[in-house]
Amino acid sequence: MKRLSWLAALTLLGATVGASTPLAAQQTPFLYGVLEDNRYEAPSGEYTLTLPSQISLGGEIHDTPEVVTLQDHLALHASVACFGLNLNLKRQDETLGRRDFLVGFFREHVQPQFLQRFAGAEIESARFTPELLNGALFVYNLLPGGSMFGERVPTMEDGSAPVAKRGNLLFLHNNHIYVLSLELAEKVLAPASFDLGPEEQNALLQKRLLELVGRMDFRAPLPLPAQPDTESVG
Repeated sequence: MKRLSWLAALTLLGATVGASTPLAAQQTPFLYGVLEDNRYEAPSGEYTLTLPSQISLGGEIHDTPEVVTLQDHLALHASVACFGLNLNLKRQDETLGRRDFLVGFFREHVQPQFLQRFAGAEIESARFTPELLNGALFVYNLLPGGSMFGERVPTMEDGSAPVAKRGNLLFLHNNHIYVLSLELAEKVLAPASFDLGPEEQNALLQKRLLELVGRMDFRAPLPLPAQPDTESVG
């Protein structure tokens, strides 16, 4: 299968977002999807997304036919990618099972693009939640030089930049695969005062990813458990 380019689109949007116009000031922003009031509808029609309030008050939204990226001027950088499943991917899911399929998908199609963009990128940990979204995978990445907040990231005392961390949530729904991703802003914007350990960071990212899913309405409804249990992925 041709390697998916959602991360390339994400990093490109992140690199250009500073030159764009705040959503509140745009009259006719160009989007592949449909933006009405504070609701964004994906080009595929598979989902709609209620925008966080800070986006409508001065944040920015960009999209491609498959990926929408949201960023404000404080501490939000998040994306939602939605790709249709081809026959090969459907067979992999049926043969491997949801857990192993999602793990393999991330390692084969997503992590290589992180590595290509950010030298030294690594998967810190991953957890599968069998009862969430019919089986969902949380993946936490450490990305040296990978912050989407650009020039706002302070330099450490030794002259280096803090290592960025992203949380990712993968799940399947209605013959589409979703990859939600967001950066842990506090880790790079206030590294001196940010003292949460890895597990606490993961819990915070998971909470925010679930809040992002909670803003989505799908073409085919899908319930969201409030407090899912997780299984570590080796």
